Amino acid sequence: MKTGADSGLLLYNTGQSSYADYLGIELFEGKIRLLMNKGNGPTELTHGTLVADGKWHSVIVDFNPSGLGIAVDHQEKTMALPSGGNRFLDLADTLYIGGTELNKRARALGKGLRSGDVSYKGCIRNMVLDNKDLGLPDVKVSQGIVVSCVWGYPCIEADPCVSGASCMQLGVNSFRCNCDQSLCIKPNYAEDYKVDQF
Repeated sequence: MKTGADSGLLLYNTGQSSYADYLGIELFEGKIRLLMNKGNGPTELTHGTLVADGKWHSVIVDFNPSGLGIAVDHQEKTMALPSGGNRFLDLADTLYIGGTELNKRARALGKGLRSGDVSYKGCIRNMVLDNKDLGLPDVKVSQGIVVSCVWGYPCIEADPCVSGASCMQLGVNSFRCNCDQSLCIKPNYAEDYKVDQF
């Protein structure tokens, strides 16, 4: 994944309506957070690595009857699950990736997903679920999704503003420099990007 956003829903399954089970993976405060319930109460695990830095990160989430794990760039954080209770997640057929439909957002928030109403803004590639590749051909409904990574983070990647200026992301690939001088952008970046300067 590659993003500059602090929050967004990465993966969500509401579970069967007759069960309490659900699974959610989200970006919260720039970190990967896993939240799940196998019917015996919610369990959460947050990885400490900040991934909202505009760079590509490898994220592997593992859950099994005995524990949970999140690996970010091969740095793993695990958590043992209490023995007893249900062994398996009873999940629904529909899996949401990158966001969820309007009528499911309140339920996601109610389950404890803090970004349940925030769609993911960034890039995802090489997504694998249960050893099967997952991609746009598998999507039933989508909005605002395009093939290839169109997100660029000039504030992070290029440092285009003069010293003392603040850089703000605009849209998918441009920026704005704010400062108290007449020119806030370094001269060599003024032509490279579509720029708004105030």
